[in-house]
Amino acid sequence: MRRAVWREVIGKSSIDMPGGPCRLALGSRHIQRRREWDLLFEMAAERSCIYDVGAKIGMTAMAMARGQRQGIVYAFEASELSSLIINRNLALNGLTERVVTVNGVLGSHSGALFNYHWNIVSGRSGIVASPPQGATPIGKVTVSLDAFTAQLDLRPDLVKIDVEGGEQEVIAGMGDIMARIGPDIILELHAWPGMPASRNAAAILEMLLPVDYTMYWIARGQTVTNPAAFDDLEESPIGASSRARVLLVKNNRPPSEVLKGVNIEHIDM
Repeated sequence: MRRAVWREVIGKSSIDMPGGPCRLALGSRHIQRRREWDLLFEMAAERSCIYDVGAKIGMTAMAMARGQRQGIVYAFEASELSSLIINRNLALNGLTERVVTVNGVLGSHSGALFNYHWNIVSGRSGIVASPPQGATPIGKVTVSLDAFTAQLDLRPDLVKIDVEGGEQEVIAGMGDIMARIGPDIILELHAWPGMPASRNAAAILEMLLPVDYTMYWIARGQTVTNPAAFDDLEESPIGASSRARVLLVKNNRPPSEVLKGVNIEHIDM
């Protein structure tokens, strides 16, 4: 078994971000501005409570906090080290009052035990497959988003999910939120060995039916009702890799309304 590779723990002292340059305490030497940061920055403008599920070192959380006119971003991250890096990056950019870091693994229910395949700053760490760079398996106990939301009496209106293949678990654990509150969800759809994107999508589409949600593939501008729409995407030979970025919305909420004023050129998959 390959161990977690200790690299990329120091990097650029600043990086171009939506809303202006951002200072970094720690990060990857290869990190650079990504298109989805602009998408999330724009989508955050009118939101009051945002969940960033799979926050890594805090770049998407900071982009959304900067775009948000008022409110709080809750940044969920499974890696303890990455959570510490998020907090240091927040402090450097004056965002500690705007972002709450939550260290934990999200699952279909609270109290389940998973092997979390940990790799330094969690860029490709997750519960379904070891990243190609190598990983150290760590036993982690889950909490569901439904339980977290009920305990803090929150009403999330935007949820971003990028959890390296753990998206089925996260969505299964937020059924009450989706049925009762109906937040817009930006989801990274992954594939990993033995799980093509189409099969992952099929499981998620089934979960959307009882909560009255629709899946919309942003880059291709199409509502997805048949998982075969993802058949042309390459399978991942090792680890979990993003294959499509989709929007999950209530059936009575047109995707065009959610994406109004958002630059779709920011979407590249």
